[in-house]
Amino acid sequence: MVSLKAAGENAARLGLRILAGEKAEQIGVQQISENMALFDWRQLRRWGISEASLPPGSVVRFKEPTFLDLYRWHIAGIISLCIIETLLLVRLFLQMFKRRRAEAELRESEARFRLMADAAPVLIWASGQTRVYILQ
Repeated sequence: MVSLKAAGENAARLGLRILAGEKAEQIGVQQISENMALFDWRQLRRWGISEASLPPGSVVRFKEPTFLDLYRWHIAGIISLCIIETLLLVRLFLQMFKRRRAEAELRESEARFRLMADAAPVLIWASGQTRVYILQ
């Protein structure tokens, strides 16, 4: 099949040469561009012909885009969002684990202090710089 696009480009080049001042007699007869292999994707699919079996340089027209072609950026965005949410959940669970561990250590420390305070007959301690507590 002759490419009308290639024929139009060739005619435009000739027209530009003439407009530049070159005489038409000097240009001579131009060769027609080679034929190109042009195929309809729908018919290739209908007859079960793969694109790999076409001659090199073939042009396939009317090819329908795949799901991935249509929604590539949407899919990438959703996957990115899922990864970010997963990382946030992991961080939240780590914080919960650290908080529970700190609360357990605090309860243990308070229990040791109560045990010490109950065992001592008289206890004086300072909390900060301004208050002094005396227990009897």
